[in-house]
Amino acid sequence: MDTKNYIKEPGVLASYLNHLVDESDVSTSTAYNYYMNLRLLAQYLKHERKNMDCEPDEVVMVNVSDDEMLSITEDEWDDFLDYCRFTRNESIGSYAVRISIVRGFYCWLCEVHASDVPVFIAQAKRPHMVRTKESVEVNEEQKDAIIEHLTGDFATRNASIILLFLRCGLGLNEIVQLDMEDIDLTSVRVERGDDGKSRVVQMDEETAEAIDAYLSDRIPPTTGGNPLFVSAKKGRMRHGTVQKMLRRATKIGGAGIKDISIRDLQSTARGRIMDRAATVEDAMQQLPVRSPYYFHREYTARMRENAESLAKSSEV
Repeated sequence: MDTKNYIKEPGVLASYLNHLVDESDVSTSTAYNYYMNLRLLAQYLKHERKNMDCEPDEVVMVNVSDDEMLSITEDEWDDFLDYCRFTRNESIGSYAVRISIVRGFYCWLCEVHASDVPVFIAQAKRPHMVRTKESVEVNEEQKDAIIEHLTGDFATRNASIILLFLRCGLGLNEIVQLDMEDIDLTSVRVERGDDGKSRVVQMDEETAEAIDAYLSDRIPPTTGGNPLFVSAKKGRMRHGTVQKMLRRATKIGGAGIKDISIRDLQSTARGRIMDRAATVEDAMQQLPVRSPYYFHREYTARMRENAESLAKSSEV
């Protein structure tokens, strides 16, 4: 079957598309979907290897060679998965399908080259829909314990991130997308990617002091842009790096803080911001809100619980 109208550039991805259609009895539309999934991986690899300023899916491809795809490293693979899951906000289903598509491609490519499929791709686990654990409220003692175990050269940076989660309720993607110009002495401006609007969140004294301490240690980035939080490679921090940082601290800290997650930090902040907000609209201005309807329900339930708790304490 003729696939030339589907191919955007020559190379190994075009060969794989033809293989799927001609030898594996895959429909042209399905093969094209596979091709575009793999093309994003090729764009991402080029983007990272050449430190390009555009978004990965905006990278212009001229040709995709076998060697470019075969030379993928485990770090590049992990970073690509983080990019798909968090920056692109792919659903668990789409994310799982992407892993399967890439694995199938490398099985074919490595068979052509009589080589082994990279272990990190062959053993990549597809996510399953699992019951999410109930969020726990993080108290001051637990917060202090987490920060105490943020050791190393980036301790002040990591402490600032923890407090932005816990005090301001920022999301993971919001944290890594912050630029220097988004921070002032008492507040942080957060861009909302869904509608292009932004919100301003006030920082408490502890968070402001932590940010100030970090800025004294901050290493200027060299990979373009002006991110607030700079990685060891002097570029914008990645989602996976932030997650690993918290997991490491909670693991070292022991039973009192073990298994505390970013979601727990955000949930704690969310509840506290609701409690001190004058109105539901005030709370919505300070928090990431996907659905105003469900946020109103959540806020109303929180206020009802607070009132019931206050009534019980008065009876004692």
